[in-house]
Amino acid sequence: MPTDAITVRDLRRLWKPHKERLNGSAAEHPTNIRFHRACSWMQRAEQAVKDDLDLALLSQWIAFNALYGQWDHEVREPLADSVCWRHFLERMLDLDKGSVNDGRIVQRAAVEKCGAEVGKGLSLNQGVGAFQ
Repeated sequence: MPTDAITVRDLRRLWKPHKERLNGSAAEHPTNIRFHRACSWMQRAEQAVKDDLDLALLSQWIAFNALYGQWDHEVREPLADSVCWRHFLERMLDLDKGSVNDGRIVQRAAVEKCGAEVGKGLSLNQGVGAFQ
């Protein structure tokens, strides 16, 4: 792990002002709950990375799912992953006004969108524009 990598402790510290703002609008705000779950799983991944890379990967995926997963209150079940994933990426790109992601999120979005398109003869090498 790089020495300049952000830790779960750093994430929690950076999140604190947002957490307090959300708690002011609604006790146990869903975003705070999702962030707490994500941090718990990321902390487990940090611990596992030394001994069990499979567990670290699974913990990171669960943490990520805690962030992007959404609940449909009308039908009382989770929204489809594809819908949640797309909304999450759109929101991340919208919030990333400073281009911090340097294209990595856009590249991943292209790969996600092209899942069905590859079967139609399109190549991953056609770039993001082919899937927008």
